[in-house]
Amino acid sequence: MAMGSNTTILERQKSYVESLYHEMHGYDWVPQPVNWNTDASICTWGGIECKTLATGEQYISYISLPYVGLFGPMPSNAELLAPLEWIDLGGNFITSLPQSLLQLPSLQGLELYDNDIRTNFTDLSFLSTIQHIDLSRNYFRGHIPPSIGNLRDLEYFSIGFNEMSGPLPSELGKLTRLRYFLIDKNRFDGSIPESFVHLQRLEVVDLKLNQFVGSFPNCFTKIPSLQSLSVAFNPLISGPLPDTWQPNAKLEVLRVRNCNMSGSLPKSIQNLKKLTVLDLRSNHFQGELIPELSLLTNLSRLEIGNNHFKGPIPAGIMRLTKMKNMDLSSNQFTAFPDNFGYTFLRLESFNGSNNHFSGLVPSGLLYNRSEEH
Repeated sequence: MAMGSNTTILERQKSYVESLYHEMHGYDWVPQPVNWNTDASICTWGGIECKTLATGEQYISYISLPYVGLFGPMPSNAELLAPLEWIDLGGNFITSLPQSLLQLPSLQGLELYDNDIRTNFTDLSFLSTIQHIDLSRNYFRGHIPPSIGNLRDLEYFSIGFNEMSGPLPSELGKLTRLRYFLIDKNRFDGSIPESFVHLQRLEVVDLKLNQFVGSFPNCFTKIPSLQSLSVAFNPLISGPLPDTWQPNAKLEVLRVRNCNMSGSLPKSIQNLKKLTVLDLRSNHFQGELIPELSLLTNLSRLEIGNNHFKGPIPAGIMRLTKMKNMDLSSNQFTAFPDNFGYTFLRLESFNGSNNHFSGLVPSGLLYNRSEEH
């Protein structure tokens, strides 16, 4: 369809949407979106939302077609979609996307998760208004460019389960509105930049299953908004947990399993009063369990198996009455406190195998749903 000078925004956008249907096997989409390929107003088509400009002219602001069966490369002339604000084509079989899609000046949300896109990660700095990027579960390669620091409105960034590599740029520290940073299951390497300390709105960070090196990033202990942090399955992260956790911390989930960390638990861990999950499995942590651990009264999962902890389990641990899953296996613990288990009324699983315990299993554990001795 040739675009003349009198073509309206809506007509221009409709021409691209129609090519999306015809070039990406629209007749095979399941379920078929309502009104597509009919004479009905495009603003009534399933997955399409329209808005009105101050001039009174309508335009497509939102396209949502997740898990319907789009197949193949997207049409190349995506510039026709301007001023589109959000596009969600996740869960399809898209194999490539046009560069013009990544240059839409009004785009706020780009969701292409769970597709078959096989391309190098590219410069996103033209997306000056972008707030939400989800490119997870594809086959993107390459590295995150320093220009990502120009996306000052970005709040959500997910590129997990791809084939990305290289170090993280320090320019990430410029994304001061960022709340979610999810890059798990890639091949990122190098040290985690301390510039993350500037991201004081961060809530969820997932760095697991990469190849990061160096010590546990001290910067994450200084972000009070952080609620969930995982650096698990980075076998080259070593050294102790930092002892700089802040009193106003909101952290609820901390996962450090299958790294190469060591040392004793830091006393400042007592500041993580909202912590519900502490997963330190398969590291080289050592020493006795510190009494400060008993102050984490919201803990429901304590998983510290396959380390080098030793000595008796402190009686204070019985204050953790919300406990559902406890794994103390493959350490060097020697004794349970008296009446251990009776206070864990919510306990669903317990594993204390491969330690130096002697005598009978505490009878309190036998009243719980399941045990692994």
